[in-house]
This record gives sequence, structure tokens and C-alpha cells, in this order.
Amino acid sequence: MMLMASCGTETPVTSPPRTDSGLPPKPAPIDTTAVLEDPVIAQGEDRDGVNPGTIAPGGPDAMLRVAMSERLRIAIEGLRHLPGMCVGTGRMHHAPASAEEDTLASRQDLYKAAADHAVDMLEEHYFSHNGLDGSWPQNRAWAAGYRGTIVGENLATVIFPRGYRFTETQVLEIFVNRWLASESGHCDTIYNMNWEDTGVAVASKIGGKGKTRFVGVQMFGAWN
Repeated sequence: MMLMASCGTETPVTSPPRTDSGLPPKPAPIDTTAVLEDPVIAQGEDRDGVNPGTIAPGGPDAMLRVAMSERLRIAIEGLRHLPGMCVGTGRMHHAPASAEEDTLASRQDLYKAAADHAVDMLEEHYFSHNGLDGSWPQNRAWAAGYRGTIVGENLATVIFPRGYRFTETQVLEIFVNRWLASESGHCDTIYNMNWEDTGVAVASKIGGKGKTRFVGVQMFGAWN
């Protein structure tokens, strides 16, 4: 899933155009068009003995946002315990019978797989379930030590132009709202009550022309 925010043309101007009042016009709102990376659900029954590939550690420029990662995990967990409809697919989801039912276990191995992939995408300038080393979510989960038989993954990214004032809450709202509105199954992946485990990571990097990019990765796992 990819969300990109841009400020339009980057052609420099010597002076801003003026309105009849003599004041520069108000800047246009940020264009928040979205392209979504389809969620992936991989069956892992045949993974015994398969080389999972290497996991790139990432470079020094990307930062893991530990607190944001936990906030996103809690937000998604809260949504799973509320009734709702996935707007993009029209499917209605019902709340579990109790707060304890279908609560996802937060797994360090899935968090590591999510964090490594988030950092790698930022450092290597790409956005895909398929890593540059050829790995897929199941490979990365396996390499991190997870032995569940089914793995799913949701991705999100947003880019803010230089000087744009944003908050962590705004970033997380963009991620969640786009997943919920997805027509490609991201929302249904969130509400899938067959999942047992999860790991969530958010990372950021200041890149070219001062743009700040955030990437969110949520991995899901099950053992049957």
C-alpha cells in the first residue's frame, strides 16, 4: 500500500503570483493521492528446508519509530474488536464475543521481520512486498524465527514535502484510513479472525529535497 503526498510542481519562481487584494494566494492543499500495494497472504506448509534468503539490516539514515509502531498495533487491535464494514469491498465484520477472543499476540519475531523490511524499503528506495533480495513476507518471517504456517502483510507509506508540518497521529491516521478504505483486501486482512499473531513496525527517513517518508508494515501470522 502506498500513500504519497506532494506539493505539486517543483519549478522555482522568483515571486508568487498576487491576487487583486495584493496578497499572495493561499497555497493549494496537499495532494494525497494513493496507490495501494495489494496485501499478501502466503501459505507456509512447504517452507521446511527452504532457504529464506537474507534480510538486509538497513542503513543509518532510516529510524525505527518504536512508539508509533506500538500505537499502530494498538489501533489495529482496537478496530478488530469493533463491528464495521470494509468500505472498499463491502464486507461486514462482526465484533468478537469478548475482548479476550481473537486478540492478536504481539510477536518479537514478526516485529523484527516487519522492522527489517520497513527499514530496507526506506534505505533502498522501493515499496513492495517483494524484497530486493527476492524475499516475500513468509521468507522474512521465517528468517526472523517465526514458524507459523500462514503469514500476511499490509504495507503503507506516506511522503511529506519539506516544510510540511505533520504529527505522528496524522501519519497513523493516514495508514489506518487507507487500509480501511482499500479495495484490495487490506481491510479484510485486518479483520480476518483467523490470525493469531502480529508484528507492527513504523520507520521514517528524510530523503532528497528534504522530503520525509514514513513506512508502516504490519505482519500477521497463524499456525493452522
